[in-house]
Amino acid sequence: MNKTTDEVIRFCIVTTQRSGSTWLMDLLASHPRVRAYNEVFIPERWHRVQRKPGVSELYAAMQPQLYFYQFQARSRRPRPWATFDYLDLICAPSAEYDAVGFKLMLDQWKRHLELTWKLKRDAYRVVHLIRENFLDSLISTEMVRKRGIPHASRDLPPDQVYIDPATLVHRLGRLERQRRRGEWLLRVAGLPVLRLTYEGLCEDPEGAIGSISDFLGVERRPLRSELKKLNRAAHWESIANYEEVRRALAGTAYESLLGVPMQGESMAVELGR
Repeated sequence: MNKTTDEVIRFCIVTTQRSGSTWLMDLLASHPRVRAYNEVFIPERWHRVQRKPGVSELYAAMQPQLYFYQFQARSRRPRPWATFDYLDLICAPSAEYDAVGFKLMLDQWKRHLELTWKLKRDAYRVVHLIRENFLDSLISTEMVRKRGIPHASRDLPPDQVYIDPATLVHRLGRLERQRRRGEWLLRVAGLPVLRLTYEGLCEDPEGAIGSISDFLGVERRPLRSELKKLNRAAHWESIANYEEVRRALAGTAYESLLGVPMQGESMAVELGR
């Protein structure tokens, strides 16, 4: 049964880069009763990457009318009022949808702290998506830098990346601290939160999406995404200097990350069939 506009649920996917959030949003966007926007608070310099030929098509179903930086340039009101007006525009209740929401990176939330009040005021529901293996996130980031492609709908040939062993532990620690700050921010905000891991999404996508559908109050439906995982190789295959990385992590709190298999052998899925 379709909801009235007063019953439409607003939601936000809170996450960090290279955590599978675009895949998740693409799945949600395929639901006929869900309007799911990608990173609406993305800085202009990163939005240029998403507009590249062959990449922009992947975001077509998740494009807002305007990104915030575009809206702010046209608005006569300063922040925080421009931020509030923007969310009222893109997340306005509609009889077409039972849930409407957007993806928010933790670093974007940090730059727009006024969002905390607005999300609370409008009773947003938050899905907190995390990637438990920080090393996999780091490898994914380096793959994007090397290839210049953040997402793809076709399989790409295997590749390797070099990981600087001198800065590795520091970078992993920074990712861990970022996740902890996100958990703290969500506790302070007092929002209803569904915690989801990328690893769990890969292991049981249908179950994870079912949990999200229930959390958002939408009917469980077959969902589809054509996105492919950019790196499906094991650590020893994808890290060019694997032995150096292994020695750098030996005896640290992150040593076990190297022994965990890469998750998500294939991201192209069709759920509920």
